[in-house]
Amino acid sequence: MMSKVNSDEEEEKEPRVFEMPRSWVNYIHITKKDLETRWPGGKKVIHYRKAKLEQFAPYLNSDGLLTRLTTYKDLDCTAVVMVKEWYHHRKDHLEEREVNKVDNFTVERFKRGRRFHLLLHRYTDSERELEFSSGRVDNLVRLLESPGEMTQIFEGREDFLCYRHVVFGHQVQFPEAEENSGQGDQPLLKVVERFHRNRSKPTNEDVAERVFLLLQRRIEVTYHLEDSRFIPSKRSFTKPRESTEKKKAEDFTPDMVTGFQVDPTEKHLRTLSLYEILADLMTDEEKMVLQVKESKKEQVKDIVACRKQEEKNIQFHFSPWTTTGATRARNLRKEMERVAAEEQRWLQEKEKDILAPFLIQLDNPETLSAEAAKQLHQDCLAEFKQRLVEHANLIQERCEKETQKLQRKQRWYQRNQLSITEEEEGEYQAYCSEITLRIQVAKKRLSMHKEAAPQKYRVLDEKLKRDPRLAPHLLSLG
Repeated sequence: MMSKVNSDEEEEKEPRVFEMPRSWVNYIHITKKDLETRWPGGKKVIHYRKAKLEQFAPYLNSDGLLTRLTTYKDLDCTAVVMVKEWYHHRKDHLEEREVNKVDNFTVERFKRGRRFHLLLHRYTDSERELEFSSGRVDNLVRLLESPGEMTQIFEGREDFLCYRHVVFGHQVQFPEAEENSGQGDQPLLKVVERFHRNRSKPTNEDVAERVFLLLQRRIEVTYHLEDSRFIPSKRSFTKPRESTEKKKAEDFTPDMVTGFQVDPTEKHLRTLSLYEILADLMTDEEKMVLQVKESKKEQVKDIVACRKQEEKNIQFHFSPWTTTGATRARNLRKEMERVAAEEQRWLQEKEKDILAPFLIQLDNPETLSAEAAKQLHQDCLAEFKQRLVEHANLIQERCEKETQKLQRKQRWYQRNQLSITEEEEGEYQAYCSEITLRIQVAKKRLSMHKEAAPQKYRVLDEKLKRDPRLAPHLLSLG
């Protein structure tokens, strides 16, 4: 009875295995290419109320478009309000483009790391806005351009500059010069610069805003507010006239400075100090004008030209883990191997070609004239002869150096032979034996070189006369 109970317990402890019936569905096989395509034909369109969403497979479109969302004004989806497009794998780092058909503006957004550190580009027919990352040297983070005006926003500059607004004047152009001139050549009328507070300076010396009125030849300076004040100190400078052919330069006078000083008990600056402030402001004005012109060229014209070129020639970053990227990488590797093999073969041919250095000087002509062929023959023999002479001189120089070393060591031995130890005596004998062996080897090499040089010269001469490029012109020399 007990044995029966134990056997039942053992059977209960054994795991129960449930066998499921085999599936009647065939094995589903999806290729990697079909998986990357995502949808039939690589495209999927979903219609919403007053909107349409289009999704594309990667690398399907030539511009890298992945998603496009189009919103409409009416239910029939005929009047477009806005088009938003998302891109991927583009070398110009473009991620998103928004086209507003109503307000007529376009916004392009980029990821970090692209040229000019550009993050955002918003433009209309007459206005433009640019935003940059913090990696720029000039610390520019935002630029707004409109007809006749330009505004720049800075962050983290050492000179505490945070804002610059430029007003341009109208330029009179002749018809034939209109195509070659741009807004960067327009004259500057007014420039406003604002600065953050510099705690290392007193408040009444720390400039908060300065206005350059270039046509009026005036510079207006506003200082930062003191903690207990609500009106800042101000100064207005009038620049002296420069010298001309008919008039000498105008002298600086105290009448050229007007201002308001918040603290009436503070001592007024002397004329020399005011002139030094004006001189510094005039120097800053010259630098500012150059910076504005450079900004117009580099930050606006160059960026717009770069964007046009990038849109004409769109390039992608192909991932090697995709079918398209693997194929492209394989083809690129084969092309690189082919180019490397051709280059190696060309180098080997040039190494064997003794005329290659001389033909390069003649721009590798396909055919040679009789005079050029004879000159090449003479130059090649002359250079080979010079190399033989230089090699012989090098061997002779080494032989003479070793001889001089041996002579110096022998003179040292003659001076100290009575006081040197047995160990030093042994070192001297070993050194002399080694030097003597080197001298003998050098003399033997020099002798062999002199014996072989005429034969090498004759062999080269015969080889040149057999060269198919020189042979027709050197028959008379044979």
